[in-house]
Amino acid sequence: MPIDVIYGAGDSMGYNKYNGSIRDIYNEYLRGKDAIICKGTALKVAGYSNTWGVPLEYYYLDRPVSENTEYLHGYKINSVDRLETVDRNGMTITSIEQSICDMLMDAEYDEQTIIEAIADILTGIENRGIDKLINKAKQTGLSDKIDRYIKDAEDYYSY
Repeated sequence: MPIDVIYGAGDSMGYNKYNGSIRDIYNEYLRGKDAIICKGTALKVAGYSNTWGVPLEYYYLDRPVSENTEYLHGYKINSVDRLETVDRNGMTITSIEQSICDMLMDAEYDEQTIIEAIADILTGIENRGIDKLINKAKQTGLSDKIDRYIKDAEDYYSY
């Protein structure tokens, strides 16, 4: 699904405003702010996820740009120094490797999304290779975890 696919629904608090795309949400709430798209939304923007990418997940330093809703979910961070970021389609996002490692640290995150992103790396989107992800995982203390997920991703595509 492209990042301009339209989403829409209301939430229990009457937040019915949003019928828009990831780009629309970014433009309205995050552009020009100290916010970086992260995790599953970053993978979606980069083309490494088949999920909706919504809620739009982002890191912020001082204050969230909005209360968390079904369309936006902010994560407070103390510094951007450790983050690898890139510009994609005019939006600042965490790198694919950073996004996957951040998701691995989040016990609540959907394993299937992680496995599919790793499988996409293994099958050659943009000819990235897996070494960059393995090195990032080592830097963040996730070597054992990444090895298991790489094995699962290899099994996922070996059917």
